[in-house]
Amino acid sequence: MKAGQAGFRDRMISTWVGFAGSGRTDWPGFRGADGHVQTLASDTWQRADFVRDHHYRFWKNHS
Repeated sequence: MKAGQAGFRDRMISTWVGFAGSGRTDWPGFRGADGHVQTLASDTWQRADFVRDHHYRFWKNHS
């Protein structure tokens, strides 16, 4: 396991166990209107622009 992966694993487990036990999360709920989602990475969890980061308009036109 690479450096940072154990911390990511532990945070992911803690987050899901907490959610399963309480039904609550420690991040804002998804509101499709603003197009932002939660991005999970080993060094940080942050808000991301789904439309921009996933080239949504390009793929929508090719589906």
